[in-house]
Amino acid sequence: MPDWIEPCYDENHEVRRINSNGEIKWLGARIFISSALIGELVGIAELESGDHVVRFCDLDIGLIDAKGRFSRFAARRDALRKPAEPAATSKLSGILPVQSVYNHAG
Repeated sequence: MPDWIEPCYDENHEVRRINSNGEIKWLGARIFISSALIGELVGIAELESGDHVVRFCDLDIGLIDAKGRFSRFAARRDALRKPAEPAATSKLSGILPVQSVYNHAG
């Protein structure tokens, strides 16, 4: 018996435990979900589209499509926000920061 409380899912979810290979058994096939969730329970709920959303606790982690392929939810690398460029007119101050105000000669 684990020392923690396992996640609970609504009655419209099927519950699967991630095996030691990071997989679940779904409709007779093994589907890799995540090695980070080995031993954890995930909930699987059908969407109107016929796909199934895979959830861990309250996080939607991916979709299983009608062909049994799992795709993880993640930001596309080319869609990640880039840091804002400083404005061309901004100038840095010429004032240097104070290194220490403590008198070491004490």
